[in-house]
Amino acid sequence: PSSSSSSSSDDDKGSLALTSVQKYTNSFPFAAVLPVQPLTYLPVKMSNGNPALKVTFLRKKTAEKGSMDGGMLFTSRLVSEEDYDDTDNSNDDNDSNDDDTLLDNNNNNNNHSNYKKGIELTARRITKGQTVSKVFSEKLMITAFVKGLSEERGRDVLAEGGGVEVDSVFHPWM
Repeated sequence: PSSSSSSSSDDDKGSLALTSVQKYTNSFPFAAVLPVQPLTYLPVKMSNGNPALKVTFLRKKTAEKGSMDGGMLFTSRLVSEEDYDDTDNSNDDNDSNDDDTLLDNNNNNNNHSNYKKGIELTARRITKGQTVSKVFSEKLMITAFVKGLSEERGRDVLAEGGGVEVDSVFHPWM
């Protein structure tokens, strides 16, 4: 019984941490980063049911082009990693996706000292509708977003999730 309540407690902590990361993402002032670029940012549901945030760059609609000019899609999910010292490290080379940011809420399982839960926060480019690459705008958004995680407002929002800490950042611009 105690192991299931511990697991339930870990799940509750993970959900709370994930909620704080999603709150930070949804409340980030993207328009302030790119004040000249018209854009929208709206919460959406992914096909798997997970919530996400879609930032869409806008332009004046013409007969040849639509009003959407690409954008970014921010998703987050709970992940678990088990890495035991007494087993081989054959999983070390498993990098199955191009994650931009990984946050770790440092929930340690008492049974395995190397067990950790984390939150994978991913930002992906939306190139559909782009006639001119928005790489510079995307770079500004990502660098400001990641920098904001360590600033006062970001730390405060993440603290609401039980002290979420940035464990590592994986991004070509960082």
